[in-house]
Amino acid sequence: MFCVEGEQEKTHISSCRDQPAPIAVFAYNRPRHLFRTLESLRKNKLASDSDLYLFCDAERSPQDQPSVRKVRELSEHIYGFRQVFQVFRERNYGLADNITEGIRYVLERSDRVIVLEDDMLTSEAFLSYMNQALSHYEADEQVASIHGYIYPHQEPLPQSFFLRGADCWGWATWRRAWKHFNPDGRCLLEKIRERGLEADFDFGGTYPYTDMLEGWVHGKNNSWAIRWYASAFLKDMLTLYPGKSLVRNIGLDGSGSHCDATTSLDVSVHSGRIELQKISVEEDTASRQCVERSLHQSRSLLRRLWARSVDRFSGFSWRPMLRSLLPPFVPMFYRRYTGRHYGCLGDFASWEEAEKLAGGYHADSILEDVYRAALRVRDQELVYERDGVLFDEIQYSWPLLSGILLAAYGKPDLSVIDFGGSLGTTYYQNLKFLEKIHLKRWNIVEQENFVRLGQKEFSDTVLHFYPGIKESQQDHKSDLLIFSSVLQYLPDYQGFLSSVLTENSFDYILVDRTPFSHEDRDIITVQKVRPEIYRASYVCRLLSETELLLHMQLHGYRCLERFSSLARTERYREQGFIFENEKRQNI
Repeated sequence: MFCVEGEQEKTHISSCRDQPAPIAVFAYNRPRHLFRTLESLRKNKLASDSDLYLFCDAERSPQDQPSVRKVRELSEHIYGFRQVFQVFRERNYGLADNITEGIRYVLERSDRVIVLEDDMLTSEAFLSYMNQALSHYEADEQVASIHGYIYPHQEPLPQSFFLRGADCWGWATWRRAWKHFNPDGRCLLEKIRERGLEADFDFGGTYPYTDMLEGWVHGKNNSWAIRWYASAFLKDMLTLYPGKSLVRNIGLDGSGSHCDATTSLDVSVHSGRIELQKISVEEDTASRQCVERSLHQSRSLLRRLWARSVDRFSGFSWRPMLRSLLPPFVPMFYRRYTGRHYGCLGDFASWEEAEKLAGGYHADSILEDVYRAALRVRDQELVYERDGVLFDEIQYSWPLLSGILLAAYGKPDLSVIDFGGSLGTTYYQNLKFLEKIHLKRWNIVEQENFVRLGQKEFSDTVLHFYPGIKESQQDHKSDLLIFSSVLQYLPDYQGFLSSVLTENSFDYILVDRTPFSHEDRDIITVQKVRPEIYRASYVCRLLSETELLLHMQLHGYRCLERFSSLARTERYREQGFIFENEKRQNI
């Protein structure tokens, strides 16, 4: 990892034909988007052989400072690439200058570059396609760039084809082509009008590119992309497009600097390879007409009216307004008496609101049921219990067990913290295998009533009970931390994880049986337990997978593997993860 503050240091990287093109990624204040972009890019086969340059702009205003800082913190934990070079801007460049200066910076060190902004999800075949095309058209002066995104279309397109101009959503170019970039938008606009090219420039009048360029002239936008397109267009240069998109823009939610909230340009990422074929280096008229028809359809009157309404109300949520107009008992009554009688119910605005309808997790009856079941397992009357329910055969979580055995590999002994481990559910479940390794300690951290009972009835030379991770670590430092069906019940799981991971260093962290929402956002619900298990209800969070992975990576833990757990419903899926401390990469 190399850090370049401003432009003070310039590390030269020579360009080799057998080495993939360097990748330039541009970020500002969206750590979640950046994380997803890097995660998708890392899945490319060529990622580990590619150099990555991350250009992080400085905050535009004080309120952006926390999110900008989080982006820079994330940049300290990037992995999966040959080398990572960070360029932290010391002042706010703005998107346009950050990108154009960044491209110049990389092209001073290499003769080609792959360019991504922090909201581009890429196919696993993206880097292969880009590098193959960069090599194939390297010497052709008419080719300006290679593009990874293609507009939505209903008609079939060739595997690859050329269009006049250049584009900006996941692309690559050479030093020889970028030298034609003209930053003077006024000059570009004048030349387009002098030559009467407005209609062609606007894709047959289907997209207002001329208006965008004029908007730059009048200070209404600061788009570098419209100037890059115009520069290549006026030089009669071409860009190679794929027939199926290898890039998806996740900034179409309105979070981007120059992109309003819209779905008309959204596409799914093609999972297969795009094979380059020998084609004429000239604009494909049929493909251009197909794109024009698609753009025309996406900007129909109805869609324009809808887009205008979305722009007007972007970021506006109706739910808080409706909630404020209703008497408090109405939503409470609705949530309590509608829908299913068990499972994860509701979508609450806050943890406190959900607690008003939840009975809690501290009921003595729950402890009694778990105690009786755990005794029978301990005394080998039955083989397995979970949540007080007894089973005739063990329901193994094989990925969880694999993570435990991985943590034990190469160690003279293993010490574990099982957070929320009840009276030893996971310990007894895997005892047959744990007896084969050098397990020194299995420390369970639980609520006080569980700890008192555990210390009295279940403790032995290996199994111990503690009221907190701090007390467990003070007694004996552990190598592995397990969260099995527990994070979803913590009011502030991210704050809790931050506190634990700041104060402690574990080799591995295992997460199992945790519900993640299909919407990839945190959803606060009330979970009503099936009555045949026990009568209880408590607040439960359906987690965002992206937020958890981002949070763990910010604290130096890399996702080694993810796996499916038991349940899957229309609202959530249960998943697990094996996280490895990034410091172990150097061992």
